[in-house]
Amino acid sequence: MPIITTHELNAIQQKLKSAEENYALARLLGTPEGFFQHYFKILPSSRTQIEAFNDVNDQYFEIFGDWRYSDYNSFRLCCKNYKSKK
Repeated sequence: MPIITTHELNAIQQKLKSAEENYALARLLGTPEGFFQHYFKILPSSRTQIEAFNDVNDQYFEIFGDWRYSDYNSFRLCCKNYKSKK
């Protein structure tokens, strides 16, 4: 049975933590509500609304291989509808 060093164990734990974070983000971004929630969460630390949108849409693309919204204007219209339903 091979022995795992502390360094290897730490690397495995880091990969596991990263995978868990990616899974949680995928579950969040997988719904329109979650996409909006994440957008509003990162909005204060973004320079512009478009930058925040692009960051979230890029994260969505990294996970799912497609864009949730084709551009900022389509997102903005959906976001307006989302906020009016609340």
